[in-house]
Amino acid sequence: MSKLLKKIAAAFLAPLMAAGTLTSVAAQMVEAEDPLQPQSVTLSQTIQTGGVSVISEVEGEKYAPVSQTSDTPYNEPSAKCAPFTSSASGDSGTIGDLTWKYDVSSKVMTISGEGPLYKGIEWKDFDIDKVVVESGVTELGPEAITSSTIKSIDLPDTIAEMGYMSLYGNTQLESVEIPPKVTYIGRHMLQNCYGLKSIKLHENVTAIQDYSFGSCSSLESIELPEGLETISWGAFEGCKSLKEIIIPDTVTDMSEFTFSSCQSLERVKLSSGVKKLGTCAFNDTALKSVVIPEGMESLGDCSFRNCHNLTEVTLPYTINSSTPPVIRTNTSYHLIWARLWIQIILTLKLLLKALSERRRRARKSRPL
Repeated sequence: MSKLLKKIAAAFLAPLMAAGTLTSVAAQMVEAEDPLQPQSVTLSQTIQTGGVSVISEVEGEKYAPVSQTSDTPYNEPSAKCAPFTSSASGDSGTIGDLTWKYDVSSKVMTISGEGPLYKGIEWKDFDIDKVVVESGVTELGPEAITSSTIKSIDLPDTIAEMGYMSLYGNTQLESVEIPPKVTYIGRHMLQNCYGLKSIKLHENVTAIQDYSFGSCSSLESIELPEGLETISWGAFEGCKSLKEIIIPDTVTDMSEFTFSSCQSLERVKLSSGVKKLGTCAFNDTALKSVVIPEGMESLGDCSFRNCHNLTEVTLPYTINSSTPPVIRTNTSYHLIWARLWIQIILTLKLLLKALSERRRRARKSRPL
């Protein structure tokens, strides 16, 4: 029977040991009076989708991105594209109605003219420290400015739209100010800008779309403007240096994974307008306490999963549930399952011990 018990234990506990969670089970069970105590948290945000831009190539020709509505998937080319041409000669060239010029001595790229800026400059061919976009440029299209060397970008007030991936992958960019006419931050717009430490948004911004600031691992702070209504899927996922966030009361819904893996995030103030918190919205953060505002009706699955520092969560009466709302913290699903299987194994051992004792007594009571 002991061999059978060992086989059962090995089968149940092997996945937990492989995941690296079982070794800490005993310590956590001793240290915490009850690691499954309810805690509390607060969040608020809204989800909307603004226009996005795409570039298509038809029979070798490049076409300019055209703004689309949320009914059109952002990764599908629009049927209405305006063709543009680009040319280059040494350190200068044209792209559509714009001209660009690179100054080797100052490492500055200057873009001038009137109209939208689309992908067309071979950024990898230049060692650029700074990009100056002059007044008259009205839009940044997909991958309009992307380089591994750019440290700063000056954008004019004439820009009214910054769409899909427009500043994607500028790994050395340290700060940027979004022009005041811009009303939404496009999908993946500043994703993978690993060196970005600060960004200024103006009050006209109403939507932050999917992964707009994803993996901006050096971003330490950002002030979200009043009037913001939408924070979409993974908007700030992987911003590992972000320590605090205040969600404006104008935000009404927060999508999935919005602040997931923000591993330094300790403080959050949620909007009173939020009705639903998305799945894994604050997964794997350093939050210590959270207050969910009155008016919140539901919390998504794993909203605060792996928040190991979370010790206090305050929940409102407006949460829809047939039982008192509970958020489990200071644990993980691996730990919960480990505790369950340990209890099962201990119970089996007791049963086997009782059976063995019963058999021993039965043998003694038999007549010789």
